[in-house]
Amino acid sequence: MSRPLVQGSPNKDMLYAWNEAGDLQMGFPIEQEDGLEGVISVADLDDDGDYELIFGSNRIDDLGFGFIYAYHTDGSGLVD
Repeated sequence: MSRPLVQGSPNKDMLYAWNEAGDLQMGFPIEQEDGLEGVISVADLDDDGDYELIFGSNRIDDLGFGFIYAYHTDGSGLVD
């Protein structure tokens, strides 16, 4: 489950994952100040044999460009 966040939101939990038993997956929820926007894609970006979660955020820089983030599916954080 995912949810967008608005600027200044006190709760930054924005991406949740559960295992087959219905328990929150280790490393989740992912906390990110700028939330996410749109579709969450899954691919092996770093060619390590494990999939990553890829999505755009609500954040826009001073030039009007957005940001794309990739997180490891095992909950270990951002992909380098």
